[in-house]
Amino acid sequence: MSDRRARFVIRSMILVGVAATLIGSAAIIGARGWDGFAAHNAPLAIVWSGSIGLIAWLASRQSHSALVWVLAVSVLGNGCYPLGEAARLVLDPAGPLNIAVDSIAPADMPPRAALVASITLAIASSTSLLFNVFALLLFPNGRLPSPRWRPVALAVVAAALWSFVVNLVVWGPASTVVPEDHALWGFSTTFNLIGIPLGLLSLVIRYRGAPATEQAQIKLLLWAGCLFLPALFAGSALGDPLFLVGGSVALFGAYGVAIVRHN
Repeated sequence: MSDRRARFVIRSMILVGVAATLIGSAAIIGARGWDGFAAHNAPLAIVWSGSIGLIAWLASRQSHSALVWVLAVSVLGNGCYPLGEAARLVLDPAGPLNIAVDSIAPADMPPRAALVASITLAIASSTSLLFNVFALLLFPNGRLPSPRWRPVALAVVAAALWSFVVNLVVWGPASTVVPEDHALWGFSTTFNLIGIPLGLLSLVIRYRGAPATEQAQIKLLLWAGCLFLPALFAGSALGDPLFLVGGSVALFGAYGVAIVRHN
C-alpha cells in the first residue's frame, strides 16, 4: 500500500470513529437525556476519541508506523460503543440505561437489541485491549523494544481476537446468563490485567537502552500517568467523571506531545 493510500485509510478510520462517537453520544442524550449521557461515560469517550484521533492524525505522515495504525483502529472501535448503545436504546426503549454496568441477561432483551449490543461490545473490548497494550508496547517509535517481544505482540493480538469471540458469546441474544456470571466472563478482564503491566514493563526496558530524547519522552508519559491514577481513583470514589476527564487530558496530552515530537 502506498503512503498516500495508507494515510487516507488511517484518516478515514479516525473521522468515522470520531463521528460515530459524537453521533452516538447525541443520540443517547436524545433517548435518555443527560443521565444517559453521563451513565455511558460519554464525556470521557468524546475526550478519548478526540485526543487519540488528533494524535493519530498528526502522526499519520508516518503511515507505515504500527503505532499510528493501532491508534486509528482504537478510535474506530471506541466509536462503535456509543453508536451501538444508541441503537440499542432505540430498539429497546425500556431496557437498562447502560448494559455494561446494569446487569441483565441478553435473552431478556429484544433479539435485535441484544445482537447490536453483543457486536458493539465485542468490537469495543477487543480494540480497547489492543490499545491498552500496544500504546505502551510500541511507544514512542512504533517498534517493539526488541525482537524478543514478538511473541508477546502475537499473544496480545490472539487475546484481542479471543476477547472478541468471548464477548459475542457472553452478550449473544441466546445467552440466558447475566454476563458477570458467565463462565467465560473472566477471560476478557484477565487479558487487560496481564497486558497493561507487560506494556509498562516494556517501557522500563526500552528506557534503559534508549537515547536521551526517547528517555525524555518516556519520562513525560510516566509523569502524566502519575497524574492520571489519582484522578482515576478520585473520580471512582466521588462518582464525578470530571476527575477522569481531566486526568485523561493530561495523559493523552503528554502521549501526543511525545508521539508528534518523535514523528
